Amino acid sequence: MVILLEIKELRKLSTEDLVKKIKDINKDIKPNKLLKFIKYVFKYSKIVLNKYSNRFSKHDFTQPALFTLLAVKIYTRSTYRQIIDLFGVI
Repeated sequence: MVILLEIKELRKLSTEDLVKKIKDINKDIKPNKLLKFIKYVFKYSKIVLNKYSNRFSKHDFTQPALFTLLAVKIYTRSTYRQIIDLFGVI
């Protein structure tokens, strides 16, 4: 969830693996609540943000996907490295 995962790609991860990774990062957050948060943020960021930052960009990453990952990082109180491990990025 491409370096950044879209919501569709997030569904490809097995739920058990995602739950284990979330619990390792922050034990206070429930996995269902985090998934609802991700869907909510991604949905509304698609409404508010442009798809790409510039028409000449490489179109590798959409702005809503970037914003969603940043919001998840802040919401889970994790580091960039933990977010990369959580979503299997790179």
